[in-house]
Amino acid sequence: MNREALQGSQHGSLDGSNKDTCLTILGAGRLLDVDVEFIKRGGFKVRMIDADPSVRSVWKAKFPNLTKPQALTMDLTQCIEDWSTRLKDFIKKSSNEKENAEDSAAELVSFLYSLKPGQGHDLKIGDRSQIIFSQNILGQLGIYWRDRAYDLITKEIKPNSALVESSGELLPNIKKALAHTIKLLELQHLGLLINSKADTILILTDCLYHYYEKNNSNWQTDPALELGGYSELKKVFNDSCYELTTDKSWLWHIAPQGIEDKEHGSIHEVVALILKKREAH
Repeated sequence: MNREALQGSQHGSLDGSNKDTCLTILGAGRLLDVDVEFIKRGGFKVRMIDADPSVRSVWKAKFPNLTKPQALTMDLTQCIEDWSTRLKDFIKKSSNEKENAEDSAAELVSFLYSLKPGQGHDLKIGDRSQIIFSQNILGQLGIYWRDRAYDLITKEIKPNSALVESSGELLPNIKKALAHTIKLLELQHLGLLINSKADTILILTDCLYHYYEKNNSNWQTDPALELGGYSELKKVFNDSCYELTTDKSWLWHIAPQGIEDKEHGSIHEVVALILKKREAH
């Protein structure tokens, strides 16, 4: 990770804020990508949110005055657990009905398209000024849900040859339906940020994945988000109460060729967007 660019984006989003401002860090994790000392010097009120309960001890060590209401462990989407349960129930029901292979695939596609996220966790905090850091959550939502759904589909449905290609990939129509659910999660997350009415929002996310191989000058590039690339991400905010004031991007050489794989390497293109709430006229 380009730590200088990352910290520069965090500092820029906090410019002009006072000590009464609440800084909410979504996907805080172990605070590895957070400039803790800068935040401490600023004296901001801090609120941490992450889905992993084991990170609470890290937060307490870094911010000893953090109270329980300021240290929240939860799934912001408030739907992934529900979707997982419903998928398990669907698999159990379809297995008992012993449908033929073609019907089983069609029913699974229909089920995936029926999934809709709710409103998610309300991030508003009353009248207090708030700044929100969304730390890598946008790009991780799809990975988390896709992996969970793939495991359920391939391990629980027997036989699954009608759902999975010989390469181990899901059939194209199933992958498309699963991608649709991921796009809904991404849009839900952006909606949570917009509806928070925070004064400033910093979004940090992977935008593109670049793959390369030895002795080949042509790279493979895939979008990291189902909603699209950089321009599609910015379009979401065009009709909102937020104005994009700063956007930066950098390359993160996450897996150099020759370290994890002798022939291949991968690079993530990371973007940082700073959005300010428009003044009411």
